[in-house]
Amino acid sequence: MTMFDALDIAEFDTLVVETSPDTAVISRDTGPTDDGHGGQIESWATIATVACGVGTIRDTPTERTIANALQGETLVTITVPRGTDVKNNDRITVGSQVYEVVGTTPARSFESRRRVHCRALS
Repeated sequence: MTMFDALDIAEFDTLVVETSPDTAVISRDTGPTDDGHGGQIESWATIATVACGVGTIRDTPTERTIANALQGETLVTITVPRGTDVKNNDRITVGSQVYEVVGTTPARSFESRRRVHCRALS
């Protein structure tokens, strides 16, 4: 016996999209690409564009050491529709802000949306 039928799940999906105020562009690293000058650059491919919402994990940025200097780090949760293909190290762009995925909630027996934990990139 299931708690929800296919119609209920479709209604949940519609509600999640309708109540998501932003759009997320999810990109995945496709490996290094020759830059034409003897070096290589990162190459990213868009794998999905979905409705989303952005929420703050911490109200104040944390600090971490990068190249022996303290850098601010802002952590957020981005909520996307259930079943969205998103993995650690993917990048999510919302408006002009780019985020790096640092973790996702595991899929559960009933998933109405997926929470993705990210850090803001400068």
